[in-house]
Amino acid sequence: MAGIVRNGTWYSGISTPATSSELGVVKPDGSTITVDSSGTLTASASAALAASGRNTYGTCSTAAATAAKVATISNTNWSLVVGAEVTIKFTNTNTAQNPTLNVNNTGAKSIWYNTSAVTTGSLWTAGQANRPMKFMYDGTYWVWMGHSIDIDSNTTYTPQTLGFGYGTCSTAAATAAKVATLANYNLVAGGFVAIRFTYAVPADATLNINSKGAKNIRCRNANITANVIRAGDLALFIYDGSYYHVIATDLTLSAGLLQG
Repeated sequence: MAGIVRNGTWYSGISTPATSSELGVVKPDGSTITVDSSGTLTASASAALAASGRNTYGTCSTAAATAAKVATISNTNWSLVVGAEVTIKFTNTNTAQNPTLNVNNTGAKSIWYNTSAVTTGSLWTAGQANRPMKFMYDGTYWVWMGHSIDIDSNTTYTPQTLGFGYGTCSTAAATAAKVATLANYNLVAGGFVAIRFTYAVPADATLNINSKGAKNIRCRNANITANVIRAGDLALFIYDGSYYHVIATDLTLSAGLLQG
Protein backbone atom coordinates (compact mmCIF):
# COMPACT_ATOMS: atom_id res chain seq x y z
CA MET A 1 0.00 0.00 0.00
CA ALA A 2 1.30 3.39 -0.86
CA GLY A 3 2.21 5.69 1.98
CA ILE A 4 4.83 7.89 3.54
CA VAL A 5 6.68 8.14 6.81
CA ARG A 6 6.50 11.49 8.52
CA ASN A 7 8.11 12.15 11.90
CA GLY A 8 8.37 8.41 12.48
CA THR A 9 4.68 7.73 11.78
CA TRP A 10 3.43 5.67 8.82
CA TYR A 11 0.62 7.25 6.87
CA SER A 12 -0.99 4.65 4.66
CA GLY A 13 -2.75 5.52 1.46
CA ILE A 14 -0.85 8.79 1.11
CA SER A 15 1.14 8.85 -2.07
CA THR A 16 2.32 12.45 -1.78
CA PRO A 17 2.64 14.94 1.07
CA ALA A 18 -0.10 17.15 -0.40
CA THR A 19 -3.42 15.28 -0.06
CA SER A 20 -6.82 15.82 1.51
CA SER A 21 -5.77 13.76 4.55
CA GLU A 22 -2.48 15.61 5.01
CA LEU A 23 -3.31 19.33 4.97
CA GLY A 24 -0.75 22.04 5.09
CA VAL A 25 1.56 24.21 3.09
CA VAL A 26 4.28 23.12 0.68
CA LYS A 27 6.90 25.39 -0.79
CA PRO A 28 8.38 24.16 -4.07
CA ASP A 29 11.03 26.58 -5.28
CA GLY A 30 10.18 28.87 -2.38
CA SER A 31 6.65 29.64 -3.66
CA THR A 32 3.79 28.90 -1.24
CA ILE A 33 1.01 26.53 -2.35
CA THR A 34 -1.85 25.81 0.07
CA VAL A 35 -3.72 22.49 0.16
CA ASP A 36 -7.33 22.72 1.34
CA SER A 37 -9.49 19.95 2.91
CA SER A 38 -10.68 18.76 -0.49
CA GLY A 39 -7.13 18.23 -1.66
CA THR A 40 -7.19 21.22 -3.98
CA LEU A 41 -3.87 22.94 -4.46
CA THR A 42 -4.18 26.74 -4.47
CA ALA A 43 -1.18 28.76 -5.52
CA SER A 44 -0.60 32.24 -4.19
CA ALA A 45 -0.30 35.06 -6.70
CA SER A 46 3.47 35.00 -6.31
CA ALA A 47 3.55 31.25 -6.91
CA ALA A 48 1.35 31.53 -9.98
CA LEU A 49 3.54 34.30 -11.34
CA ALA A 50 6.65 32.25 -10.67
CA ALA A 51 5.17 29.30 -12.54
CA SER A 52 4.16 31.60 -15.37
CA GLY A 53 7.67 32.95 -15.57
CA ARG A 54 9.19 29.63 -16.58
CA ASN A 55 9.45 28.79 -20.28
CA THR A 56 7.22 31.55 -21.62
CA TYR A 57 8.37 31.39 -25.23
CA GLY A 58 5.64 30.74 -27.76
CA THR A 59 4.64 31.13 -31.37
CA CYS A 60 1.79 32.71 -33.32
CA SER A 61 0.94 31.85 -36.91
CA THR A 62 -2.28 33.87 -37.18
CA ALA A 63 -2.72 35.47 -40.61
CA ALA A 64 -1.51 39.05 -41.04
CA ALA A 65 -5.01 40.41 -41.74
CA THR A 66 -6.62 38.64 -38.76
CA ALA A 67 -6.92 40.86 -35.69
CA ALA A 68 -7.44 38.04 -33.18
CA LYS A 69 -3.91 36.73 -32.70
CA VAL A 70 -3.64 33.31 -31.06
CA ALA A 71 -0.37 32.26 -29.47
CA THR A 72 0.71 28.96 -27.92
CA ILE A 73 3.41 28.40 -25.32
CA SER A 74 4.49 24.96 -24.14
CA ASN A 75 4.58 25.74 -20.41
CA THR A 76 1.64 23.74 -18.99
CA ASN A 77 1.95 25.54 -15.63
CA TRP A 78 1.52 28.94 -17.23
CA SER A 79 -1.48 31.00 -16.20
CA LEU A 80 -2.66 34.51 -16.98
CA VAL A 81 -1.82 36.58 -13.91
CA VAL A 82 -0.91 40.22 -13.49
CA GLY A 83 2.76 40.65 -14.28
CA ALA A 84 3.04 37.55 -16.45
CA GLU A 85 5.45 38.00 -19.35
CA VAL A 86 5.61 36.10 -22.62
CA THR A 87 7.86 36.15 -25.65
CA ILE A 88 6.04 35.39 -28.88
CA LYS A 89 7.57 34.75 -32.29
CA PHE A 90 5.15 35.73 -35.05
CA THR A 91 5.03 34.09 -38.45
CA ASN A 92 3.32 37.06 -40.09
CA THR A 93 3.53 40.84 -39.80
CA ASN A 94 0.22 42.17 -38.51
CA THR A 95 -1.86 44.42 -40.77
CA ALA A 96 -5.18 44.24 -38.89
CA GLN A 97 -6.57 47.10 -36.81
CA ASN A 98 -7.62 46.67 -33.17
CA PRO A 99 -5.46 43.55 -32.69
CA THR A 100 -5.80 41.27 -29.67
CA LEU A 101 -3.61 38.53 -28.28
CA ASN A 102 -4.87 35.27 -26.80
CA VAL A 103 -2.19 33.16 -25.14
CA ASN A 104 -2.98 29.50 -24.43
CA ASN A 105 -6.73 30.12 -24.69
CA THR A 106 -6.80 32.53 -21.74
CA GLY A 107 -8.89 35.07 -23.61
CA ALA A 108 -8.30 37.78 -26.19
CA LYS A 109 -6.70 40.89 -24.69
CA SER A 110 -6.03 44.16 -26.47
CA ILE A 111 -2.41 45.20 -26.98
CA TRP A 112 -1.13 48.34 -25.26
CA TYR A 113 1.69 50.36 -26.82
CA ASN A 114 3.26 53.50 -25.43
CA THR A 115 0.28 55.40 -23.96
CA SER A 116 -2.81 53.68 -25.38
CA ALA A 117 -4.34 50.51 -26.75
CA VAL A 118 -3.40 49.69 -30.32
CA THR A 119 -6.24 50.53 -32.71
CA THR A 120 -5.32 51.96 -36.12
CA GLY A 121 -1.67 52.82 -35.62
CA SER A 122 1.46 50.92 -34.55
CA LEU A 123 -0.08 47.72 -35.92
CA TRP A 124 3.37 46.11 -36.05
CA THR A 125 3.27 45.73 -32.25
CA ALA A 126 0.88 42.81 -32.82
CA GLY A 127 3.51 40.92 -34.75
CA GLN A 128 6.46 41.31 -37.07
CA ALA A 129 7.41 38.30 -39.17
CA ASN A 130 10.09 36.13 -37.56
CA ARG A 131 10.82 38.64 -34.79
CA PRO A 132 10.22 37.49 -31.20
CA MET A 133 8.36 40.15 -29.21
CA LYS A 134 7.89 40.55 -25.45
CA PHE A 135 4.59 41.34 -23.73
CA MET A 136 3.56 41.84 -20.08
CA TYR A 137 0.00 41.39 -18.82
CA ASP A 138 -1.13 44.32 -16.63
CA GLY A 139 -4.50 42.90 -15.71
CA THR A 140 -6.29 44.33 -18.73
CA TYR A 141 -3.91 44.55 -21.66
CA TRP A 142 -0.92 42.80 -23.14
CA VAL A 143 1.61 45.61 -22.86
CA TRP A 144 4.19 45.61 -25.66
CA MET A 145 7.63 45.54 -24.03
CA GLY A 146 9.88 45.36 -27.07
CA HIS A 147 11.67 42.89 -29.25
CA SER A 148 13.61 40.15 -27.54
CA ILE A 149 16.61 41.47 -29.47
CA ASP A 150 15.68 45.07 -30.20
CA ILE A 151 17.49 45.57 -33.48
CA ASP A 152 16.20 46.33 -36.95
CA SER A 153 16.60 43.19 -39.02
CA ASN A 154 14.71 44.72 -41.94
CA THR A 155 16.66 44.14 -45.15
CA THR A 156 14.28 46.13 -47.36
CA TYR A 157 16.11 49.40 -46.91
CA THR A 158 19.36 50.20 -48.70
CA PRO A 159 21.15 53.52 -49.25
CA GLN A 160 19.63 53.65 -52.73
CA THR A 161 16.06 53.15 -51.55
CA LEU A 162 16.59 55.94 -49.02
CA GLY A 163 17.80 58.38 -51.69
CA PHE A 164 21.55 57.89 -51.47
CA GLY A 165 24.05 56.40 -53.89
CA TYR A 166 26.34 56.71 -56.89
CA GLY A 167 25.16 56.77 -60.50
CA THR A 168 26.25 57.67 -64.00
CA CYS A 169 24.91 59.90 -66.77
CA SER A 170 25.88 59.65 -70.44
CA THR A 171 23.27 62.05 -71.88
CA ALA A 172 24.70 64.14 -74.75
CA ALA A 173 26.23 67.51 -73.85
CA ALA A 174 23.66 69.49 -75.83
CA THR A 175 20.70 67.76 -74.18
CA ALA A 176 19.46 69.61 -71.11
CA ALA A 177 17.29 66.70 -69.88
CA LYS A 178 19.93 64.61 -68.17
CA VAL A 179 19.11 61.00 -67.38
CA ALA A 180 21.14 59.09 -64.80
CA THR A 181 21.26 55.40 -63.94
CA LEU A 182 21.25 54.27 -60.31
CA ALA A 183 19.70 50.89 -59.55
CA ASN A 184 16.97 50.78 -56.86
CA TYR A 185 17.14 54.54 -56.34
CA ASN A 186 14.17 56.28 -54.72
CA LEU A 187 13.54 60.02 -54.79
CA VAL A 188 13.69 61.01 -51.12
CA ALA A 189 13.95 64.53 -49.72
CA GLY A 190 17.26 64.93 -47.91
CA GLY A 191 18.99 62.23 -49.92
CA PHE A 192 22.53 62.77 -51.21
CA VAL A 193 23.51 61.34 -54.57
CA ALA A 194 26.73 61.49 -56.59
CA ILE A 195 26.57 61.35 -60.39
CA ARG A 196 29.46 60.90 -62.83
CA PHE A 197 28.73 62.84 -66.03
CA THR A 198 30.30 61.67 -69.28
CA TYR A 199 29.49 65.01 -70.90
CA ALA A 200 29.15 68.58 -69.64
CA VAL A 201 25.86 69.81 -68.23
CA PRO A 202 24.34 72.86 -70.02
CA ALA A 203 22.45 75.78 -68.47
CA ASP A 204 18.92 75.14 -67.14
CA ALA A 205 19.44 71.38 -67.15
CA THR A 206 17.25 68.86 -65.36
CA LEU A 207 18.19 65.55 -63.79
CA ASN A 208 16.11 62.39 -63.87
CA ILE A 209 17.53 59.53 -61.82
CA ASN A 210 16.13 56.03 -62.20
CA SER A 211 13.06 57.39 -64.02
CA LYS A 212 11.84 59.16 -60.88
CA GLY A 213 11.07 62.36 -62.75
CA ALA A 214 13.04 65.30 -64.16
CA LYS A 215 13.99 67.85 -61.51
CA ASN A 216 15.72 71.18 -62.11
CA ILE A 217 19.39 71.30 -61.17
CA ARG A 218 20.09 74.29 -58.93
CA CYS A 219 23.34 76.00 -58.03
CA ARG A 220 23.56 78.90 -55.61
CA ASN A 221 19.77 78.94 -55.39
CA ALA A 222 19.28 79.44 -59.13
CA ASN A 223 19.05 77.18 -62.17
CA ILE A 224 22.41 75.76 -63.09
CA THR A 225 24.53 77.64 -65.63
CA ALA A 226 27.05 76.29 -68.13
CA ASN A 227 30.50 75.14 -66.99
CA VAL A 228 29.46 74.25 -63.44
CA ILE A 229 29.59 70.53 -64.25
CA ARG A 230 32.16 69.65 -66.91
CA ALA A 231 32.64 66.54 -68.98
CA GLY A 232 33.92 63.74 -66.76
CA ASP A 233 32.99 65.51 -63.51
CA LEU A 234 31.62 63.78 -60.47
CA ALA A 235 28.91 65.98 -58.95
CA LEU A 236 27.32 65.68 -55.54
CA PHE A 237 23.67 66.70 -55.12
CA ILE A 238 21.12 66.93 -52.34
CA TYR A 239 17.45 66.60 -53.19
CA ASP A 240 15.23 69.01 -51.21
CA GLY A 241 11.88 67.67 -52.33
CA SER A 242 11.74 69.88 -55.42
CA TYR A 243 15.23 70.35 -56.86
CA TYR A 244 18.66 68.77 -57.08
CA HIS A 245 21.09 71.24 -55.52
CA VAL A 246 24.76 71.04 -56.50
CA ILE A 247 26.88 70.60 -53.38
CA ALA A 248 30.24 70.00 -55.00
CA THR A 249 31.96 68.90 -58.22
CA ASP A 250 35.49 67.82 -59.08
CA LEU A 251 36.16 71.42 -60.15
CA THR A 252 34.83 73.04 -56.99
CA LEU A 253 36.68 70.60 -54.78
CA SER A 254 39.96 71.48 -56.44
CA ALA A 255 39.26 75.23 -56.72
CA GLY A 256 37.52 75.61 -53.40
CA LEU A 257 34.34 77.27 -54.75
CA LEU A 258 31.37 76.71 -57.04
CA GLN A 259 31.70 78.17 -60.48
CA GLY A 260 28.36 79.62 -61.58
